[in-house]
Amino acid sequence: MSASTFYRYLSLVVGAFFVLTIDLLTKFWFFGYEAPIIGDFIRFERHENYGLSFNIPVPAFVPLSVALLAVVAVSIYVYRESERLNVLMIVALALFVGGTLGNAYDRMAFGYVRDWIAIYRSIFNLADVFILVGLGVLLTKWPRHTGPTPGQLR
Repeated sequence: MSASTFYRYLSLVVGAFFVLTIDLLTKFWFFGYEAPIIGDFIRFERHENYGLSFNIPVPAFVPLSVALLAVVAVSIYVYRESERLNVLMIVALALFVGGTLGNAYDRMAFGYVRDWIAIYRSIFNLADVFILVGLGVLLTKWPRHTGPTPGQLR
């Protein structure tokens, strides 16, 4: 493993740990605390999420399996593409991994994910925000294919 690959992995691990720490601290502080922020539209509200996003019911092993596969896939991707990863991609991957680990921790420790931010009828936590932002950046900034175009193949 080259030095640059090691430092990219280290950056990803430190970033993911930072994101995980923020998620767990906010869940500790705000889960169970109920208060309106902007009337009933935005509020703090305790919610135990036993399903996937939007409370889709699934067996308990499914979310943990998906989380494990996601973290393994990110690790393989960083190893294979480490020379091409820029800072923005590493931050996006750290957001995704840290958020995924935060929700996985909740599932293992409590059997559900602790959601506490309510906007209208949706209830979520910071880990969900981190995952969505990380995936959004990854999808919009994913390195484009740089191979020959179909016209260049002739």
